[in-house]
Amino acid sequence: MNKLKLIAFDIDGTLLPVGENKLKPELIKALKKVQEKGIKTIVASGRCSYLIPSYILEALKADFYITINGALVCDKDLKTIDMHPFSLDEMQRITEVALKYDLPMAYKFEKHIAVYNRFEDYFKNYTSGVGISQSKKEIQKIIVDHSKDHDYHTMFNTLPLGAYFIGDAKILEKAKKDLDFVECLQTVFGNSFECAKKGVSKALGLKDVASFLKIDLKETMAFGDGENDIAMLKAAGLGIAMGQASEAVKNSADYVTATCKEDGVIKALKDLEVIA
Repeated sequence: MNKLKLIAFDIDGTLLPVGENKLKPELIKALKKVQEKGIKTIVASGRCSYLIPSYILEALKADFYITINGALVCDKDLKTIDMHPFSLDEMQRITEVALKYDLPMAYKFEKHIAVYNRFEDYFKNYTSGVGISQSKKEIQKIIVDHSKDHDYHTMFNTLPLGAYFIGDAKILEKAKKDLDFVECLQTVFGNSFECAKKGVSKALGLKDVASFLKIDLKETMAFGDGENDIAMLKAAGLGIAMGQASEAVKNSADYVTATCKEDGVIKALKDLEVIA
């Protein structure tokens, strides 16, 4: 590949085994070596920037963050570089689907997660499934209840960047069929899926950063393990799938490394001679 200038890393299942909340010292050291070589790093996640664990922010000090599956791209200080929200019509149609199937659903906004249906169920399930470092009191300030009036977007004159559905697998599949006007992505947590605007993905986020840096996508590398990483793996100059990824993810990559628990990121960086 061309001279490597930028690497994007997914969080859950790539940098961090699902359900765990501590980065290995060896991984932190490896990524510091990457940066010391002048290669810029991106943390790319379906998470909102305010739910990326503080220990990841502090330990990795990434140069950029692709959040909400590419809908919001931030610099190292989490200041917005670009965003790709739903239209008001798309938002209203998504809300109708959540109400039709009575599924816990929330929208991801730039500053908060606003729950538009079944707040208590959403809060309980989301906070138990996603590894987060904030206290319950802090989370209660981030995940807010707008399930009665559906008015967060009007109160703050903003549109959502993503939507997150939780529920029974069979009902979720029915809901997906009604959401063919947006991108629906299965999460690594099993009982949920995320929605993004058509054309929005981590790949778009990678393109946003590459454009910002004025570099070619051929000069980039990306690591991932989930369905929401496929577009990014295909877009990067070299896409690397984690060993525990599905066949669909592996088939979209140029290279398959070891599993996350087997230090797949470190192994690939060394095997591909990015670091010694």
